[in-house]
Amino acid sequence: MGGEGGDEGKMQKWSEIMKTASVALFTFFVFIYLFVGTIPYLLASNVGDPSFAFPKITGWKLSGEIQTFSPQTLFEYINGAADLYMGVRFSRIEGS
Repeated sequence: MGGEGGDEGKMQKWSEIMKTASVALFTFFVFIYLFVGTIPYLLASNVGDPSFAFPKITGWKLSGEIQTFSPQTLFEYINGAADLYMGVRFSRIEGS
């Protein structure tokens, strides 16, 4: 009888280890996905290029002047979400 309780404890411990390993593995894959997702951006030729222009799209027109925001002024444009952009060290954002 004493062996049965020990087996149950071992199974519970094993279950906890598997849950922890699953969370760690999931976190690792999310990190890799986010990291790999930034590679095309980092390799893009227009990153930081001041001569970059918005592409022309048939049937769409600019709704106003293009506004440019820096890390110091982004909060004025997207109050509450600017911190998300600060984490990726952007240099400027343009919008209309």
